Amino acid sequence: MNAVFEELRKIEKAAAKAREAMEALPASQACNAKKATDEVDLAEAIQNNIGPETVSILAAKLSDIERTDDPIINDQLKWFADMLAELVGGWDSAIQTARQYGIE
Repeated sequence: MNAVFEELRKIEKAAAKAREAMEALPASQACNAKKATDEVDLAEAIQNNIGPETVSILAAKLSDIERTDDPIINDQLKWFADMLAELVGGWDSAIQTARQYGIE
């Protein structure tokens, strides 16, 4: 149990150092660093709460969504679908798993 707390302390220290480093960056670089951190947090939340089969199905379904008239929405849908596919090993893996569950 002490080992777990020690690891948590190390993580907290690393996170504090990362926050300090981000605060020292110029605004544009800090924004990019925050975005990257947010993407990692999102990926971890998905991996910790949604099974790989479901992630594969979501990626496959998102890739099939009819595009909208809004290019920003289209880009965001593509980005999210690509991120989901990467979490399960890429598009080939995502499509293969989705097909196992009857999703074409």
